[in-house]
Amino acid sequence: MKKIPFISIRNSALLFCIILFSIQNVSAQYSRLTIDAKAGTNIFLGSVSPFPGINTTLGLRFSPSRLISVGAYWGTGVLWGNGIATKIAYSEIDNINTYTTEKYMFNTEYHTWGGNMYLNLQCLFNPINKPKKIIPYLYSGAGYMRTRSSAESLETHGSVVRYMTYFTSNVGLELKLKGTKRLDYIFCIQENLTETAYLDGIPFDGKLDTFISFSAGVSYQICFNKNNTHIDWARGHNCPLFRK
Repeated sequence: MKKIPFISIRNSALLFCIILFSIQNVSAQYSRLTIDAKAGTNIFLGSVSPFPGINTTLGLRFSPSRLISVGAYWGTGVLWGNGIATKIAYSEIDNINTYTTEKYMFNTEYHTWGGNMYLNLQCLFNPINKPKKIIPYLYSGAGYMRTRSSAESLETHGSVVRYMTYFTSNVGLELKLKGTKRLDYIFCIQENLTETAYLDGIPFDGKLDTFISFSAGVSYQICFNKNNTHIDWARGHNCPLFRK
């Protein structure tokens, strides 16, 4: 896999933050910038039966309007599990596939970074009324994932460790619950799609691995004017209005 230059990533992230803070600083009516921190559990979908893993994510999110917001994220987590993996082998003599099973365990540590775009469903379907307690978002994004995957056979005691960096994408649903003036609560369910069959270290079935994340956390509003409210909790600002 092509190595991603760390310096270019760091400089791009720094420039992104400077631009967002500058826009926030000149926004007089609403606050638009939040820091989101979440933690939760992962469920792996692959060759081996999973145990619940863990995940943590830190994100910076900007809302140019109520309808659409964008964000950059960095996260880390662990996936693990064990079970019976099915190995497929082709027999040239009999001209058929043969199937054998073997007990395995795996452990994968990962770091991930990228960006998401969020669609405010309350603004989309109920643009006139001001949100009261809950705002649902549908979101999707893409980025990169750096993994250390180790797998060990429980029968032959053979083991393998792989280090990989690859492209990943995600789609999810988020609920934001009204908290204090500056702090809201967020709950997410997200499906993570990868371009590798080695996330569990056992690519027997040849299918690309995926996992689902459940997380909860807080969203803190960065605001230079204490009287401003976040634009997501405003009434009808830049939301589409469908008329008959």
